[in-house]
Amino acid sequence: MTALGTPGFALKRGRYLLNTDGGMRRSSDDEPGEAAIGVVLNEPGDRPVTTFKQRIGTETIQGAEYRALIKGLEIAFEHEIGKNRVYVDNQLVVDQINDLAQVNSDHLKPLHRKALALLKQFDDQRVYWVPRERNTDADKLVREALSER
Repeated sequence: MTALGTPGFALKRGRYLLNTDGGMRRSSDDEPGEAAIGVVLNEPGDRPVTTFKQRIGTETIQGAEYRALIKGLEIAFEHEIGKNRVYVDNQLVVDQINDLAQVNSDHLKPLHRKALALLKQFDDQRVYWVPRERNTDADKLVREALSER
């Protein structure tokens, strides 16, 4: 974790911005591969609070996206942030979180439940889909984590 802020820092008013991304080396979305996650938490003025990147072992792309979302929400909670807007570049995960699509994979159901439970801990939160081009900082962290030895 790159700590630009620490838990308990003076909160600014407004909604914090949380970008998360999960990625993997393998080209198929259905087959597991070496995966990593990236998280960027910005304050309302869009100034970075903290970033996080980590290899997570073998995972599917959807699993990596959920694990990134979960880690991002945990980080926001640790910083005692009550209001946030979460941006994820995986449309299916966003639709599942927003109850617009079902989670059919048994592998993803516990991750989905955990993400929903974490989201309920915030006073005000929303999860949005964002094009990959608008999620470049989190995506860069994923690529860095995958390239580290």
